Amino acid sequence: MIRKQLKASKTEIVSLKNTLKTSEKNSFRTLQALRNKLDSVKLNTKTLYKAIDSIKMVNDSLMVTIAVTKSELNAEKIQSKELAVKLSEATKIQITKVEVFAVEEKKTGKIKQTKRSKNVTGIQVKYNVLNNKALKDVACDVFYVLKNAEGLTLVPSGEFLYKDVSKKFTDGKRMILTGETMLVNDVISLQDQKLTKGTYTLEFYSNDGLLAKESFELKKGFLGVF
Repeated sequence: MIRKQLKASKTEIVSLKNTLKTSEKNSFRTLQALRNKLDSVKLNTKTLYKAIDSIKMVNDSLMVTIAVTKSELNAEKIQSKELAVKLSEATKIQITKVEVFAVEEKKTGKIKQTKRSKNVTGIQVKYNVLNNKALKDVACDVFYVLKNAEGLTLVPSGEFLYKDVSKKFTDGKRMILTGETMLVNDVISLQDQKLTKGTYTLEFYSNDGLLAKESFELKKGFLGVF
């Protein structure tokens, strides 16, 4: 709109100058009226130029504001991501003091540790779930994955997602966390599968990833000495 007015003003100035140059009228009043009109148009033109400069300054200010706002938004995005990572870390289950034993269940129901492969009926695990107030009253699953020396999962009883990939597990435990440190004492059933002499690894997983892993060795001889 202002540019159109400025163009019209310039055209009028040129027209008035031409009129003054070519005017055959010698009347002082007539020439003075033309000059006054020319001055008025020039003044209007200056006003329009100032308006354009003012708009440019506003635009420049807006561009700076937009740039600052974008920068602030990017900073907030980064902070949000960092907070999300911290929150994710803060709400992950952690376990410590992990112990793994091969055990034999007697006819009396008593559980006894053993290293003799033919006597093993289950795997006993003990560990502490660390206190975390953010996880109070939250249901949590821990998956046990028993592997032989070749890395094969033994006695698979189900699957869970690990890094978006389905993974088999041997057994598991669901618990409702209290927010305080919890001692877990669990026995993994082998479902009558017999183990042989060799080294085995038990891996502990939650939905967030690998929590821990421990290895144990089974012998073939009496009392598990060879």
